[in-house]
Amino acid sequence: MTMSTENPYSHLQAGAGPDGGTLLGFLASVGALVAFTRLHADKRVTLHWEQSLGWRGRILIDGQPLNLAQIQTLHSSLTEAVVRDSFRLRKGTDGGAYVTITQIEVGDATRFLEKALEAAVNAGQQSCTTLTGWLVDQPDDKSASSSRLCALTGGSQQNFLETALHLSGFHPQEKDRLQRVTTEDHLRSTLLEVWQFKEPMPGCRWEAQEDRHSALRHARSNKKHEAERKLKTEDYNGLVCTQRGANRLGIEAMSCFPLIPGSRRAETTGFRYDKEESRHQFTWPVWECPLTLESVRVLVAHPELTEKKPSHQKLLPLGVSNVFRTTRVTKGKGQVSFTIAQAL
Repeated sequence: MTMSTENPYSHLQAGAGPDGGTLLGFLASVGALVAFTRLHADKRVTLHWEQSLGWRGRILIDGQPLNLAQIQTLHSSLTEAVVRDSFRLRKGTDGGAYVTITQIEVGDATRFLEKALEAAVNAGQQSCTTLTGWLVDQPDDKSASSSRLCALTGGSQQNFLETALHLSGFHPQEKDRLQRVTTEDHLRSTLLEVWQFKEPMPGCRWEAQEDRHSALRHARSNKKHEAERKLKTEDYNGLVCTQRGANRLGIEAMSCFPLIPGSRRAETTGFRYDKEESRHQFTWPVWECPLTLESVRVLVAHPELTEKKPSHQKLLPLGVSNVFRTTRVTKGKGQVSFTIAQAL
């Protein structure tokens, strides 16, 4: 059987689509694979990367590129009412909702996982696959262990579950809801166009440029900068912007990086601890052969990726074309961000 050399995405502009050399671009692509696999369980859904001013993530469904009807269906699935229940984890004490996954009590984490395991096949129930990408009921200080991919820990009032609800169209205030919801155009531009980073926050802080220190801002990240009359700023307004569709898809990708219980603390798949920097690092591969979700789950968990210097000689037979690594940075007041990724 000969493999077709025709590029189904050759019609796209150079540089269009998620960049696998960035954390946000990688997670957006994997998240798209997760979502489309869920939507098209009867078809072969794959992800691969092609070089087009960087490594660009490409989804194929039965060997065909994405079309607008499929992106419309994707948007509906990411913003339907059942999603609201997925991001609302209720406290066992007072019934209030958790706003982030880094402050969940161990007892509640156990309850969430048990409930999901018992009712995973029922509509509207959170699956264990998704939950284990967020948390596990192993203590970490006073709370359950949570994913190191989560940068919205409550610092500066930025919360993961709350942001996920807003990106899915469930902000309690109608005005803010329209300003924060992920639209079909956001998803289309993320998957098929050159990224513009023109949508205002919220984001999940997976893009290094979203972490703008307060001292370098003219104002809050959601407030425009008014320059003096004599200064020409070329329409610069000081807003911290992001690629909204990529953030919404990236949330779906976390299920591919489950937490693994350890002797002292659970660790998130793909992470290693660098003793020299005293920081955690996340490493991921890109590949050119189309892989299904099951294969991607296995590949991203390969132990060679968490070595200090991953061996390309060992990874090349697995189809890996390149490897990237970012460092997780924790600052005061619980603020978390990720550095610009480096090719290894």
